Amino acid sequence: QILPGITSLDESAANLQIRGGTADQNLILWEGAPLYQSGHLFGMISAINPFSINSVNIHKGVYDPKYDNRVGGVIDISLADTIHNEQNGSVGLTLTESHVNLEIPVIKDKLAIVSAGRYSMSNLFNSPPLKNYTNKVIQFTKIDDQSEGAQNGTADVEQAINFYDWNGKVLFKPAKEVLINVGMYRNSQDFEYKFSLPDDPFNTTDKIMTDTEAFNAKIDWQLNTNWTSSISFMQSKYKSLYEYEEEELGRFQRIYMQFNDVYDRSFIFSNTFQTSSVEISTGYDHNVKRVNYHIRDGNSFETYYEDNNFQEGHFHNLFASLKLNLKQLDLTGGIRTSYYVEYERWVTSPRFGLQYSMNRNLKLKAEAGIFHQFISQLRDFGTYGVESENPIWVLDDVESESSQRAKKVAGGLNYHANGWLIDLEAFYNQTDGLNTLSPIFKQITTDEFSTGNSDVLGLGLLIKKRWINFNSWINYSLGMIRYSFPEISENTFAAPNDVLHNITVVGNYQFKDLQFSVIGNYHSGLPFSKPSGLEEIYDDVDDETYYNIEYNSLNEDRLIPYSRVDLTINYRPNFYLFGNSKMELSFSIINLLNRTNVFAREYYLENSRELADPVPYIRKSLLKRTPLALFRVYW
Repeated sequence: QILPGITSLDESAANLQIRGGTADQNLILWEGAPLYQSGHLFGMISAINPFSINSVNIHKGVYDPKYDNRVGGVIDISLADTIHNEQNGSVGLTLTESHVNLEIPVIKDKLAIVSAGRYSMSNLFNSPPLKNYTNKVIQFTKIDDQSEGAQNGTADVEQAINFYDWNGKVLFKPAKEVLINVGMYRNSQDFEYKFSLPDDPFNTTDKIMTDTEAFNAKIDWQLNTNWTSSISFMQSKYKSLYEYEEEELGRFQRIYMQFNDVYDRSFIFSNTFQTSSVEISTGYDHNVKRVNYHIRDGNSFETYYEDNNFQEGHFHNLFASLKLNLKQLDLTGGIRTSYYVEYERWVTSPRFGLQYSMNRNLKLKAEAGIFHQFISQLRDFGTYGVESENPIWVLDDVESESSQRAKKVAGGLNYHANGWLIDLEAFYNQTDGLNTLSPIFKQITTDEFSTGNSDVLGLGLLIKKRWINFNSWINYSLGMIRYSFPEISENTFAAPNDVLHNITVVGNYQFKDLQFSVIGNYHSGLPFSKPSGLEEIYDDVDDETYYNIEYNSLNEDRLIPYSRVDLTINYRPNFYLFGNSKMELSFSIINLLNRTNVFAREYYLENSRELADPVPYIRKSLLKRTPLALFRVYW
């Protein structure tokens, strides 16, 4: 999130916006398999164990055609892909979870096992981070509303949240030219909230459960010094369930259920031919996506409303890329062609890039491409007052305007000399096929369904300097995100994630075994819609007058600017505890100055039959000052 063009406006680890896009437009990969849920605690912390990661490749603009179709960015996470003949590992604790990581050689230079796992600490104690994360997520929900009764003893409340994740990988090298790796990953989260009144048989229960699985099996073999081939099988599963129950004297007076599951499977065959100046890659990807969502509202005896939808898509994908190194000029080109079997339709996604070296320190770069996306999210409407922050995944219809298509253009320069790194890039993205059921439209006060597009114009600047014991990092982003939805607004309007200015300053200082880090972030206030008045509606049947909030324009006003300072002190003593093991201690304070940052303002009417002037509103705030701590033993 400290890279230019990448933001998380709600301070979560999972809800990343890359160059003006939305979270569901990003492709997050674990060992090549897509993850449809990448966060714990409703997205506040990452569901990927950071100590198990070997590398992370981030593609903000144009990316390699080997990746599946998405109109946003790509975050490609990989574990170790080489066999080490020494055992490595770590065990540790934070204020939110315990973790363990192991890398075990089984047969020298032939076979190794990598595994890692984490489990939440919430069963032991409600630490300050867990408390602050939960309070941030549940603010102004019914849980927040009922907390006063729990505090003064007029209501009984039980609340629990648990999560875990684990992953494992087997590396096998039967021959010098062949590498086989098989990996598995899983993360899960359970949340339960119970409410009841003393001496009253009526009680309610809310349950939110999510589960994500990923599997990858891949064989790489090098036919000769220039030719490499690979076959891989990838499978991802995601399940999300929200249940609300009202019970009285053993009978369910109300049952609401929202279920969503995704199955994603790919079989990929690819070849790469490489010389000192040319690299040619080709491949075929057969992909199957199955998506199901089920919504039911009723009681033990009857169903008031039910919607059950199953979708399946089969995709044949052909991809190819070419990289040429012509002394001072590097050229890249690629294409991904996808055939959507159910709709008997081909879509083509060409892309290209170049990099020209003016001298040994200065490079100019440019890129452009067209991208498609066939799966996206619908927002969670929070029917019973608990917004689970787990929107519903659905397949897009390519014959309608719900299938997304993006055109991307970018250009800039890169300068690297004497410990300085300066990277400047301007970009323009246009995306069609957006709709008002998207999760991001939860922040826009409209219930009308409409389709539209977005235009993103931006500039990203990164300046980095390294000294002997100190390095600094400054990133600045200038951006403008405009939505065009003619059916709800005659004029274009600012997107909910439109941030004009965003600047991050990072400083790291090393003193012996201590490292001090400070991160400061400032960005312009987010847009919101201010009511123009109330609309009076007279109902002839009920002989009643009702009021609705009216908005003459969308997102023309701004919240106060955001600012946050974080401090981290890390201690890695250069001595052994026992054997070859060492320790690491880390302490951080998020939002050191305890500034109140607001990320949403929402207007409401307490009673639609009463005139309200002025119209009341709520302000949703981000994290207050939050301590974090880590203790780890590694070897």
